[in-house]
Amino acid sequence: MSAVEKPRVRVLVEARMKSAEYARQDFVIDADEGTSKADLLDTAYWAHVSMAFKPFDHLDVREETGAWVAQLLVVDCGRNWAKVHLMQYHDLRSTAAIATPADRYKIEWKGSHHKHSVIRIHDNQVVQNGFATKEEAGVWLKGHESTVDLT
Repeated sequence: MSAVEKPRVRVLVEARMKSAEYARQDFVIDADEGTSKADLLDTAYWAHVSMAFKPFDHLDVREETGAWVAQLLVVDCGRNWAKVHLMQYHDLRSTAAIATPADRYKIEWKGSHHKHSVIRIHDNQVVQNGFATKEEAGVWLKGHESTVDLT
């Protein structure tokens, strides 16, 4: 009776393991308002920053108004281009804007610089910005509507 041969099990050796801080870089990127998912996947989008990348770096990208967030992996890169793989993309627009009851204005998060902004809907113009919370912007808007002639 012959013994059944077991397949050889591969074993990880210590030399093939490194801490993440040593093996890759993690970047947080604040994309301009209006940047699309397609822009992120265009190799030319990364032209001015690609020299900082190396393959397998992680990129956490967030659109400055909070409309979406994405996680990317650098696949390949050169002096003025980078090829990335989209690992995750989350559209947050359904929670990014609220309309006032009068539907003449809306309050949106416009990024860490402009913060919550009151926007006139008919021409999409920012009326006031810099509010820390939606509630604070709403209080200001109530006061603004009471002083503006709505006719």
